[in-house]
This record gives sequence, C-alpha cells and structure tokens, in this order.
Amino acid sequence: AFTPGRLNNGDSISYGFGWMLVSNRENSETVFHTGDNPGYQTKIVRFLKNKRTLILLCNNDYKQFHRLCEKLESILSTQ
Repeated sequence: AFTPGRLNNGDSISYGFGWMLVSNRENSETVFHTGDNPGYQTKIVRFLKNKRTLILLCNNDYKQFHRLCEKLESILSTQ
C-alpha cells in the first residue's frame, strides 16, 4: 500500500494502493488519504517515521479544514 505505483511505461508515481505518498526532509515517510462529499470532509495522515497518525473528520463544509489539517500536520511531523 505504501509502495509507489508504476505506470505501463515504467515511470514511478507517488500513489500506493489508496494512499498518496510524500517524501520530504522533515519526515521522509508520510502517507495520506482524503475524502469528501457535500456535508463532510475527512483526512488521515500517517507519519510512518515517527509512528504518529492524524485523523480528521468534519461533518460540515468548514472553510478552514485544509488550513487546520496543515497546522496539525506540522505539529505532529516534528515531534
């Protein structure tokens, strides 16, 4: 699930089986999955290197949802 996929031409993509894969200097192994529909928004972020997980469930169209996610992710990724 956390292995980058390969296209038919051999190119690697940053998507595993249901997870987006992120590499960065602060936390080299981060995976996430999002979901939304009218009336809810969700996000799960797993920081594999430091063994932390963030799960956000929002049952309305909160305009600052993505900003809130970013702030919480920055806290958890550095601990």
